[in-house]
Amino acid sequence: PILVQLFEDSCFLCFLMRPLVNSIAGCLSQAGVPLTIKRLNIEKNDFPDACPVSRGTPTFVLYRGGGVAPDK
Repeated sequence: PILVQLFEDSCFLCFLMRPLVNSIAGCLSQAGVPLTIKRLNIEKNDFPDACPVSRGTPTFVLYRGGGVAPDK
């Protein structure tokens, strides 16, 4: 699974979420859960193909099994 975080440099909440996401990633890796976390700066990067539309930041998208995981 891959967790993609869409963020902006000017987003204060994105700044606050970064240590939390890093802590969760560390705990999951110690538990042996294979999760990759990628961050995409929507201000600086061109959008890759099939990139989800973000109307606000931070936005988290979980890709599991070759596609976006369904919302619960």
